[in-house]
Amino acid sequence: MSFTPRLKDELTEVKKYLLNEPHDIKADNDVTSENAAAVVQSETANVCLHALTDTGVLK
Repeated sequence: MSFTPRLKDELTEVKKYLLNEPHDIKADNDVTSENAAAVVQSETANVCLHALTDTGVLK
């Protein structure tokens, strides 16, 4: 599977977070077992939106 460089960096940070390694993730909200899927979905959509905006697909 191939990812854009930006998404690859984001996923590397998530991996570090999950492994309790030093990471650059700054949470804006508390993630719980009840809202984890929604937070991941929302943040993934934000990264995709920024990537589409940066490439000029969306303005």
